[in-house]
Amino acid sequence: MHRRAELFYQQLGALQTLRRTVRGELLTESRKHAAVKLLRQVPFIGPLRAAQLLALMQTPHRFRSKRQLWTYSGLADSDSTGLIAGHLLGAMRGLSEIPARWLATLELRDVIEEMADDLATAGAWLLDSSDDPGACAEEEYYTQRYPGV
Repeated sequence: MHRRAELFYQQLGALQTLRRTVRGELLTESRKHAAVKLLRQVPFIGPLRAAQLLALMQTPHRFRSKRQLWTYSGLADSDSTGLIAGHLLGAMRGLSEIPARWLATLELRDVIEEMADDLATAGAWLLDSSDDPGACAEEEYYTQRYPGV
């Protein structure tokens, strides 16, 4: 299990490097298009989101209506946009930075918080340590809680 975790962390490191490179290339390419300047005029659309929207939409003329365009690009679906914003805010800044009004109506909040806590400590799980009786109990707990781990 530890070897698998090491491989996952190696893959994560490679993907993070690739992500930074691709992000830079995406921003560089997007600066060549006039549509990015128009998209940047929309509130809360920064350079990266404008570049992503341009790549996603390709051309606004392929949509029959504004509604189709906005829905396809994710700008009209406030539930999904809020969900993504909450995920990113929580991952980047922690639970204390998420507005209380968002948390007040969150379904299964206790389950989500338990899973987040588990994920935050996954590197310290004592799995595949058959010599340690405590590790065996911990491994059984996590494999029951998360089948396939």
